[in-house]
Amino acid sequence: VGSEMCIRARDKFDFADTLFIAETDTVEMLRAFAAWVGNFLAPDDPAPVEALMAQAGSSRPMLAYFAMLAEKVLYDPNSPLRSDELYIPVLEAQAASPLLDEWEKIAPLHDLRMARQNRPGERANDFRYTLADGSSRRLYDLGADYVLLFIYNPGCAMCQQLREAIVSSPMLNELTAVSYTHLRAHETR
Repeated sequence: VGSEMCIRARDKFDFADTLFIAETDTVEMLRAFAAWVGNFLAPDDPAPVEALMAQAGSSRPMLAYFAMLAEKVLYDPNSPLRSDELYIPVLEAQAASPLLDEWEKIAPLHDLRMARQNRPGERANDFRYTLADGSSRRLYDLGADYVLLFIYNPGCAMCQQLREAIVSSPMLNELTAVSYTHLRAHETR
């Protein structure tokens, strides 16, 4: 019922009324957009966002406005609703839009390439890293069945909370101990 109401509201919205953008309270629109995403969208179903962006793509100001709303709600790393799955259609709409020139598409195309990398269920990109002792290795050299890669900013409060949750997780500690023992056994051969 809720998603049906959202579809009806979106269908009644006049995407040609660009005066709306000048007259509306953007903070309230951000709240409304976040509520729509949080309450009515399935995290693995980008179809409603695709439909929204198809309608917003009928005018340059609306495309830019709804892309901005989506960026704040779906792409900002501090947003609790961040979702590459739901943001990819926004970037695709910008990249495919005949209303934008090639220069205006550079940033969305870059972000689209980044969002499509390291998708759930796909093998992560290989990269080289340096250990504290100065030796260098590659991710693909690990040879583990599973790898938990956690890159964080020590000054980020949310990152610190996640780090503490990982460190205090009995399951992860058990898996780490088994993996570490297994790794050490292979290194001494």
